[in-house]
Amino acid sequence: MLKTATATARQKKDQVSRLGALFGALFAVSYIARFLIPDHAETAAESLANYDGRAAILFGVVSTFSGIFAVFFVLSLRAALPRRVSVLTAAAVVFSIIAIIVPVVVNLIALDARATLAGIYNN
Repeated sequence: MLKTATATARQKKDQVSRLGALFGALFAVSYIARFLIPDHAETAAESLANYDGRAAILFGVVSTFSGIFAVFFVLSLRAALPRRVSVLTAAAVVFSIIAIIVPVVVNLIALDARATLAGIYNN
């Protein structure tokens, strides 16, 4: 009975580790993809004049999914650690999630502001 419980717990931890690796890989790919979205402008006026809403939406979607994958990656790392409750580990997880969410929200706000400015500039 004890061997079965230990084997089941080990299988669950292995499953969480594999899932964490998948989320880590998805985070890395989506994070790199954000930099591959074209945004070539030398001046602010040129950026507003050539504003493409589709590229901004694509950047926002990729940025959001990147943040979601990163949060799941951090949570799976926490699940893979031993069950001892550590204030340092809990703080690291909380601050990691905050550090992931804040840039995503700031990027989305900046995209909305840029769209508004482009609409005013082009009219």
